[in-house]
This record gives sequence, structure tokens and C-alpha cells, in this order.
Amino acid sequence: MRPESWPVLIRPTLTSQTIHITRTGGFDSYVLLLGGVVVTGLGTAIYVKGNLGAGPRDSFMLGLAYYLQGRVGLARNAMDIGVTLLGWLMGAPIGIGTLVFAVGLGPSIAFWFRLLRVSVRRRAGGRSLVGRRRAPVGHC
Repeated sequence: MRPESWPVLIRPTLTSQTIHITRTGGFDSYVLLLGGVVVTGLGTAIYVKGNLGAGPRDSFMLGLAYYLQGRVGLARNAMDIGVTLLGWLMGAPIGIGTLVFAVGLGPSIAFWFRLLRVSVRRRAGGRSLVGRRRAPVGHC
């Protein structure tokens, strides 16, 4: 079976140690993009709920959500939109996939956190996931 006849929507090609991705679908690509946002939100909620170790980006999201009274979606959107804007200001190209993930991942994570009952203030082995909230500097 030749690679051109494979029933895939994205066909990666290896040329001179560089991967080129050829877009071969229209509407199907957008369905997969939205599905990716949903599945990424679900995956984030599952490994945070299971205490499987949040990475630096998700740890920052949880810390920011703690200060926003548990609003995980707002915290993730602020992070992703801010980083996207910063990248654009530095000259990076912004495509539809970048925008969909930057705007859609926060609500997806918030939905799955609610559905799976993941708490931002949940304790893990006697320690808080995000640490104790401290008073701002200059306040007692």
C-alpha cells in the first residue's frame, strides 16, 4: 500500500531530517482540531486529579487558579492568550490552530475539572497542590 493511499488527514513526510506536514482535509481537519482541544482538556483533568504530577505549565495554571478562587478556565486562558500574544509580538506566525487552542483549552479544562470534580485546593499527601495563600507584601 502506497503512502498516498493511506486514509489519513495529515501526512507527515521526512525530508532531510525535517518533518513537513501536509494538510489534506478541510472540514475534517477542524473537527480533529476541536477534538484535540477536548481530549487535551480531559487529559489535563485526569492527571491533575490523579496526582500524576503536573508539569511547569499546569502547575502555574493551578497556582494562578488558586488566586482566582478556583477559576481554572480563566487561569489557563490568561496564560495561553498571553503567551500567544507575546509570540505574535516577537514575530511568530499565528494560525487558526494556535488561536483555537489558546481560546478553547481553558474552557475545556474547566469543563472537565467540573465534571470530574477536580478541586484546585485538594490536598496530596498532606501537602497542598498549589501551596498556601500568602498575604501580599506590605499587608499583615
